[in-house]
Amino acid sequence: PAISYIKEHFNPALVYDVGGNTGKFSIKLCSMMPEVKVMIMELPSQIELARDNIKKHGLEDRIDYFTTDVLGDSRFPSEANLWWMSQFLDCFAPEHVHNILTAINKVIKNDAHVCILEPIADRQKFDAAKFSINAGSLYFSAIANGYSRFFTTDMLTKLIEDAGFTVENIVDNLGISNSMFICKKRV
Repeated sequence: PAISYIKEHFNPALVYDVGGNTGKFSIKLCSMMPEVKVMIMELPSQIELARDNIKKHGLEDRIDYFTTDVLGDSRFPSEANLWWMSQFLDCFAPEHVHNILTAINKVIKNDAHVCILEPIADRQKFDAAKFSINAGSLYFSAIANGYSRFFTTDMLTKLIEDAGFTVENIVDNLGISNSMFICKKRV
């Protein structure tokens, strides 16, 4: 559903898949949008895994790579029409999220969009889903890495706005429990 929304509303020529992991989103995006090009921005070890997956799908001519550590590297490319992050920002502490979004804000084109897909507890249709997301948050913040957690609408919106973006729209019920925050640089 998220890719269909992107295709219908943005039809980007170049997408940056920030924290693209093994390239699954990039592969799916390319299969649904034959004209799009993608650049996966990721750690070197993840890029190697993505490279193998991209090659298996014959997409080496449409998917490129930008090696970066988003926590320590503030030099990002700047030509994308759309920046994509899926269940990525929730892996970081709020100050890290602020730094990542601020670094993007410094280089993003004024007419480009940032799409952030996250499971948002207070946007769930069912109480059980809200409970599951909050329980997952407890796991991450208490056991896994000590600081990441799933966002509420207000928490993520504040981080986005503090980094110089505005939230243009929030699209709910994408996949099992995700909401997509569509953001634009505040100019």
